[in-house]
Amino acid sequence: MARKTPLIAVVHNGPQGSASPLAFAARDGVAESGVRSVLIGAEGIDEAQWAVLESADGYVLGAPLPDAAEARPAAWRGKPASLFLDGAPAAAPSVRRLGMRRIKPGPLPGWYSACANEDALDSVRRLGALVALALRDPREDPSDPAALRPEPAICPR
Repeated sequence: MARKTPLIAVVHNGPQGSASPLAFAARDGVAESGVRSVLIGAEGIDEAQWAVLESADGYVLGAPLPDAAEARPAAWRGKPASLFLDGAPAAAPSVRRLGMRRIKPGPLPGWYSACANEDALDSVRRLGALVALALRDPREDPSDPAALRPEPAICPR
């Protein structure tokens, strides 16, 4: 029987259909790694979107998951997750509480800058690729692969 291609949910701030350039960059990084991805807005998640979130194999979070996620703890436990700027500081407690395996990129990457310049977008693409790598070989710890480590970005003033 053929293995299914893993799915990574990229959760972003805002309603469906209004993802930031950073969310699109995370989605692109996942896709470039040969893994399926879906963008989900954190505001107003309906039952169909919950089903997709729960069945996802990993997460790139630009927003915290809604509180209702805590009612479904088995859906999240042990799955790889990483964070980007849209809502990264607020999403970190979700990752810990829900028992996800946090994928950290090493030194602070470019998406912590206040602008969505090309360096920041490249950093977030690499972040999506890190989560995809964690799914493709769970024995590997992708938290610090030299080839994918984002370089800090500098925002022009």
